[in-house]
Amino acid sequence: MTHPQQEPHLPQPYGRPGAPAPAGQAPHGQAPLGQPSFGGGPLPTAPRPSQALAVTSLVLGICAAVVAFAPFVNVLAVLAGIAAIICGSIALRRRLGRGMALGGIITGAVGIVVSIAMTALVLAMLHGIGEALDNGSDLSVGSTSMSMSA
Repeated sequence: MTHPQQEPHLPQPYGRPGAPAPAGQAPHGQAPLGQPSFGGGPLPTAPRPSQALAVTSLVLGICAAVVAFAPFVNVLAVLAGIAAIICGSIALRRRLGRGMALGGIITGAVGIVVSIAMTALVLAMLHGIGEALDNGSDLSVGSTSMSMSA
């Protein structure tokens, strides 16, 4: 049996075809272990479940807690707080982003409570001002007069 003469500039194959590769090396034509093969990237993995509801809950809860301090606009804080609690509850039920979902529920509840308290405070202040005006009180700042007696 004659062997075809190999040209010297080409890499020489090791072993005979089908022989096992030396220790620590991948078989001919295969990528080493842990490395992607030629033309391919890392192997696809299962997609992670989305934490969008938990993030939405946290963002809405923070917005509710901040807007709750703004008089006359804090009604929006109640709506944002309710939405934060709903989104956070759904995210907790689906076991997605537990920390963010809890944060959204807590800040949403705080926003609702502060909003109601601020509304009550503003209404009480407006009622007090209205009564003072009806009684003829002078509400101007610095309206105290001092009389000089000799």
